Amino acid sequence: VARDGKKIVPFELTRAQDELDHSVTPESLRHIILKARQLGISYYIEARFLAQCLTQEGIHAVVLAQEKEATMLLLRRVHFLIEQMVKDGIAVEKDYDSKYEITFPKTNSSFFLGTAGQKGFSRGIMVNRFHGSEVSIWQDPRDTMTAVLGSLTPDAEVFLESTAHGAGGYFYEEIKRCQEGKSSYKFHFYPWTHEVEYAKTPPRGFMVTPDESYMATKHKLTIEQLVWRREKFNGYPSIEEAMQEFPLTPEEAFIVTG
Repeated sequence: VARDGKKIVPFELTRAQDELDHSVTPESLRHIILKARQLGISYYIEARFLAQCLTQEGIHAVVLAQEKEATMLLLRRVHFLIEQMVKDGIAVEKDYDSKYEITFPKTNSSFFLGTAGQKGFSRGIMVNRFHGSEVSIWQDPRDTMTAVLGSLTPDAEVFLESTAHGAGGYFYEEIKRCQEGKSSYKFHFYPWTHEVEYAKTPPRGFMVTPDESYMATKHKLTIEQLVWRREKFNGYPSIEEAMQEFPLTPEEAFIVTG
C-alpha cells in the first residue's frame, strides 16, 4: 500500500484493521464502525472485497462514499492495489473496467463504487458485499440505506464506517441502537491511539498538564502520544472539534451536538 502518499510498503494489517478482520465471522456479518481519522479502515475493506472478487465466485461488491471526490479516491485505491498485484506477477483478468465498475470474468464477480444517493447502484444484481464510507455525512443516509438493505443477500457482509459528525442523525442513532442491543450490527470503536504513528518525541522542557496526566493514566497514553495530541488539537478551533475527529471514547466522538 501507499503509506502517507509516498512510500509503497507491503500490506500488513494495522491494529484496527486486524481487530476488524478477526471480528468478521459467518455469525457476525454486519458491522458499524466509529473511528478516528486515518486508521485505514476503508482501505482494509476495499482490499478485502477486491481479494474476494478475485478468489470467490459470484461476489458483487458495492462501495458508496459521501461525495464524488471521495468515490474517486476509493476507486483509485482499488486500481492501485490491482496495479501492484500485476507488478508482483499476479494475473488480474478484468472483463469490464469503467469509471465506477470493475468486473472479473474468472469468478463472475463485480466491484462497483458510487456515491450515496446515486440511483441504480446495484444494477439489478443482489449485493453480497457492501461498504458505506463516512456514513455520518451522507446527504440522505436513511433513504440510501433503505435501498441498500433491499438489495442485500442474506449472507452479505456489510460495513458502515465513519468518523462522527455530531450527536444526531442516522449513523449516531444506529450506534445507539447497537449499544441498546436493538440492532443487527456489531459495534466497533477505534480511537486514535490505535495508530502507532500518532506519537511524537517530546520537545525539551515539555510539561504535562494535570488534565493530560489524568488522561494518560485513564487511557494508558505515553508521553509521545500526549505530545502528538497536544500539537494536533492545537490546530483546531475548539477542543470539541478535535475530539470529534480524534476521539479516545465514543462519548468524545459525539461531543459536538448534531
